[in-house]
Amino acid sequence: MAMLCTTTFTSCSDDDDDNSPSGLIGNWKSVSADMDGYKIEYNDQMYMTMDITDKTIISKSFTNGKEETTETESFSYSIKETKIVAIDGDESEFSLNGDKLTLIYTDEDGTLTDVFQRQ
Repeated sequence: MAMLCTTTFTSCSDDDDDNSPSGLIGNWKSVSADMDGYKIEYNDQMYMTMDITDKTIISKSFTNGKEETTETESFSYSIKETKIVAIDGDESEFSLNGDKLTLIYTDEDGTLTDVFQRQ
């Protein structure tokens, strides 16, 4: 799950005309995930959070309801056309529908789809 922390987001919404990440800014909590068809259930004891500001994304993993400090990552991103670009250049598509954020990340291990709810 930590791979989400070092991603680029590709937007699919019409709200990108101003090249602003304003729709993404806020606190997000994972509600579900899927890795190549294998469903991952999050609950009050195991989940991820993302705090997105206009300059950084901080991602944290929680197990047994407590933060795992080894799974906390922070990185800067920038806007390029309709992409939010992470410092390392990894790519994830994103879709934003109201208070629901969906991230899709593909690498050599497969495709991970994570769904977050705005907090």
